[in-house]
Amino acid sequence: MKKKILSLLIAPFIYSASSQIRINEIVTNPQQDHNASGSVTDTDEYLELFNYSGQPNSLQGWRLELIDTTPESISLSNIIINPGEFYVVQNPRGEQNNNGRVELYDSLSNLVDSVSYGTWLGATVTNANATGLFNESLSRYPDGSTNWVKTYASRGRTNFPSPEERTMLYIFREQDGNKVGIEVIGASQRESVLQTINSLSDTNWTDIYTNRMPFRFTNDSFSQRFYRTREEYLR
Repeated sequence: MKKKILSLLIAPFIYSASSQIRINEIVTNPQQDHNASGSVTDTDEYLELFNYSGQPNSLQGWRLELIDTTPESISLSNIIINPGEFYVVQNPRGEQNNNGRVELYDSLSNLVDSVSYGTWLGATVTNANATGLFNESLSRYPDGSTNWVKTYASRGRTNFPSPEERTMLYIFREQDGNKVGIEVIGASQRESVLQTINSLSDTNWTDIYTNRMPFRFTNDSFSQRFYRTREEYLR
């Protein structure tokens, strides 16, 4: 009798913990070199999990089911995700399609989370096809929520809102009216990530420097890392 009571007390606790791990981000059509291999290939695809509970969660015995035209299963072991942290599955097995379904199961084979996207049966999320950095990722926003948006990739970091929700900054050059549109798409103490709205080649501006912190400037035609200088200027 004591064993039965103990089991009833423990089971809800296990379920509650596991149910707070979410499939948080999906990139199946990479536009960036996410694995630092030197080029953008299918190996830059990734899935991201997020622990939005208040306690560490072990994924021992858990698995991911990748359901598309080339279905695969990924076993997760010796992985602990701390509260508010992310776990990235880089280059998952198989060919990740722009339409499909991802399922996350715990060690008892309980379905913890799932998402269907694109034209897959029962899909409520758009497809994962990307045409640039601005729609590279299928992301939950805010992290762990039920809301999915198509936005910038944020591998292992807090997800971004959809691009249209961002505030834009425009810098004008008085002598000819040329402008550069800039938006901050991510920031940390060491680096900020900026996105140019228009190509710098269209404005006759080649570089933008700042003395505040190093920036990573990105768009489809321009990508370079800028480092701290003595003064802030345009050239």
